[in-house]
Amino acid sequence: MTNGEIFQLTLERLKAEPFLNGFKFRKRDSSFLKQDGDLRQSIELDHWSKQEGLIIYPIYGVRFEILLKWFEQYSFKSLQTQRDIPSVDFTGNMLGKKDKFVITENSFERDYATLRDSLAECSCIVFSAYTS
Repeated sequence: MTNGEIFQLTLERLKAEPFLNGFKFRKRDSSFLKQDGDLRQSIELDHWSKQEGLIIYPIYGVRFEILLKWFEQYSFKSLQTQRDIPSVDFTGNMLGKKDKFVITENSFERDYATLRDSLAECSCIVFSAYTS
C-alpha cells in the first residue's frame, strides 16, 4: 500500500468517527471543517511521505468570521487566503501533546488509533476553549 492509499484509508476511517460528526472534509487543504454560524472549527491534516511512512501533522483552528471579515479590506492577501485562515490555531506540541504521527501499512491499526485519539483530545481542548 502506498502512502497515498494509507492517507485515503485514514480519511475514510476518520469521516466515520463520532467526534467529527458534523464536519465536512475539504480536499484542497486536507481539512475537516464545521461551520456553526459565525464560528468555524477546523482540523487541517498536513501530511507528507518519508522513508519511515506517512507523516500526519494536525493543526487545530478556530475562525470567528465577524472578526476576520472586518480586516479583509485592509489585507494584502487574496480573499480566498484570508477566508481560509483561522483566528487562532494550535498544533499538538502547543497543547503539550504529540504533534506528528507516523502511519505505516504494517502497524496501521495501532498508528490510526493513536492519531484518532489525539485528534479527539486536542480538538476538544481547542474547540471548548474557543467558543466565542
